[in-house]
Amino acid sequence: ERILAEELSASPEMPIVSNGRLSVIDAPPRHLMMHAFIAWCLWFANLYASMSLIVWLPSIVNQVYHYSLINSLRYTLVITAFGFLGRLIGVYLLDKTGRKFSLGYALFLAGVCMFALGYTANIHVAMILAMSFYFFNEQAGISQMTYIPELFPTQIRVKGTAWCSASARIVAATSPILVGYLLSGGHYRSIAISLSMTLLI
Repeated sequence: ERILAEELSASPEMPIVSNGRLSVIDAPPRHLMMHAFIAWCLWFANLYASMSLIVWLPSIVNQVYHYSLINSLRYTLVITAFGFLGRLIGVYLLDKTGRKFSLGYALFLAGVCMFALGYTANIHVAMILAMSFYFFNEQAGISQMTYIPELFPTQIRVKGTAWCSASARIVAATSPILVGYLLSGGHYRSIAISLSMTLLI
């Protein structure tokens, strides 16, 4: 109750509704745009990396490491399972280590794994790195889902989170297109470097 009272008193002029209706389509207030920008960057980094890898991983394994499509799909299934495990551990660590620390170290380790993935020629090492990447990236994703709504005051928490979620959907839809274009030109290493730099920065 004390925290809620502080948030309400900090922005008494901020309306919850506009003209009797929820104004989710309105942009966040100007003094909270930095919070929104940080949240957008976090969602962009996480989803750009995860969606790009998981959508094109069967093709990468098939074209780069010359494995059959069936084995490529099996590897993708195992990697996805490791992502689910990362989410479970991420939920457990949220209150143990804190939101920022859990998010920061998970993004950093995911970026390191992705960078190393671009420079390995061994399929088994590549799969271990891919599993580690997806494990840490999904852990970062669950941390973001908890951390980002807390960036906004209670009165516009739904609006701020909705805007961030909308930007995330745009990234999830467009990033596989960019990666597919690079992969068609044989620029596999460029894909790994761009994904890792996005996470590390």
